[in-house]
Amino acid sequence: MKKHLSIIGLSFKAQYLAEFVSYTLHLTLVTIGITFTMYFGGLFPKSMANSKLLMFMFTWLPGVSNFGFIVMIVNLLPHNMYPKLAAKWGSLIYFASSFFDFTIQKIGISE
Repeated sequence: MKKHLSIIGLSFKAQYLAEFVSYTLHLTLVTIGITFTMYFGGLFPKSMANSKLLMFMFTWLPGVSNFGFIVMIVNLLPHNMYPKLAAKWGSLIYFASSFFDFTIQKIGISE
């Protein structure tokens, strides 16, 4: 998508905005599917009875927060590493950053 947008002469900000909108639309469709599956499958019946929007947001917001990580991986890794090595390095960086967060947390202190 980035290549096609640069051919028509869009700036980098417009390209990132187009990528964010495209990613958000795809994520929203997948999240709607997940929410319907949870609703009709009877998963979390008490939570679904109280707030369907809250269950939607619990699955949608983590996906939107991953967009920054995706942009970081795309910009930091060389383009000759795509797609296999970039996915592996992205996974390693993601899990390493999660591990470092767990190591600095102090047990017994509520957040």
